[in-house]
Order: sequence, then structure tokens, then C-alpha cells
Amino acid sequence: MRKSGWLLLPAAFFLFLNFSQSSVKIHFVQRFILFLFLVFLFLFLRRINLEKMLRTLVGGVGAILFLYGIAQKFVLFPLHLAQLSGNNDAYAQAIITRLQTGRIYSLFALPTLYAIVCVVLLVFIFHYLLTSPKGKPAIKTGWGVLLALGLANLVMTQSFGGIVCLFAGGLVYMLVTGILKLKYLAPVLMVLALFLSVTVALRFQEAKKLEPVKLRYSN
Repeated sequence: MRKSGWLLLPAAFFLFLNFSQSSVKIHFVQRFILFLFLVFLFLFLRRINLEKMLRTLVGGVGAILFLYGIAQKFVLFPLHLAQLSGNNDAYAQAIITRLQTGRIYSLFALPTLYAIVCVVLLVFIFHYLLTSPKGKPAIKTGWGVLLALGLANLVMTQSFGGIVCLFAGGLVYMLVTGILKLKYLAPVLMVLALFLSVTVALRFQEAKKLEPVKLRYSN
């Protein structure tokens, strides 16, 4: 853990060197303050045994993010659109265009970023669902509900990258742990393909032009 932490220093050096060339120096100061905060967070968390509280953290963080994502889609987006309707300001129009896509992002800046977080949480939640005590059905039901909410959030991000990560992460987890036998591989792939199909359908106009792929290639 200590060695891997120090490996971040060269990357941080070149990152700061890049930002230092910006004509807007406040960006460099902001990134430097953020880096110092992350270093402090790293040094603080490395002293805590997170494994003992990981189950609680995953459940709590997952519930907060997923419930807020649902509220964002069905409560906040319609409310903001109603408030901004008739506003011809360029900034308001940009917000309206983004909200009309229906792509949720919960507490994050981008739907794709939130989708990756969803996938990581979903793998943990799926693991805790399978390993929950058999004599406590309420716990298993709770993890099951959280898993369903997480999958719904992932679909509502409409992120192709998130679905691909779910494919990769889910298959690797199930194959490595021995949960998935090769004879069940086809049904599992069909279920995962269903999520991909729904995501493609939600963003069909972009998908048929391969805009997400072109954007990532351009970046």
C-alpha cells in the first residue's frame, strides 16, 4: 500500500506541470489544494481498517446515491425543467438540453463517472447478497432491493461505458469466485445484453452514429 501510494507522486508532478502552464493560474492553485486534500485523505484512511466497516459503507453509500439518483430523475429533473421553461438565456438552455436527455448523475459531475461508481458498488452488493446469512432473510432482501436500485440507476445513466464495465466486472467476479459455471454463461450474457440493449435504445440517435465511440477516440 505504501509503495503504490508513492507511485502517484511522478504522475502528480507532471499533472501540476501541465496545469502550471495554464494562463488561468487559479486552476493550478485549485488542483494543488485538491491534491493536498487527497494526500491527507490517503494518509488518514490508510490507518483505518476499512475491511471491517466496508459492508456498512457500501450499503450506506449505495442507498444514498441510488435513492438520490431516483429522486433526480423523477423529481428534480421535472422540477428544474418547469422552472427553466421559457428562459432563453444561453446557460439555461444548456441546462435544459442536458436535463432533457434524462441521464442521471447523482452526486457526480458526469453520468459516465457515476456509472462507473454504480458498477463498483453493484459488484460489492452482489457479493454481499450471495454471502448474506441464510437465517436472516431481511438482510438478503435489503441487499436485493439495493441491487435492483443500483441496476435501475445504471440504466438511467445511459452510459455505454458503464454497461461495458458491468459486463467485464460481473463476468470476472463470477468466474473467479466459481459462481458462474460455463454452462450458465449464455443466460448471463443474455441478461447483460438486455441492459446494453436498453441503454442503446435510450440513446439510439447517438448510438447509430457511433458518437460515443468517436468522442472517446477524439479525446
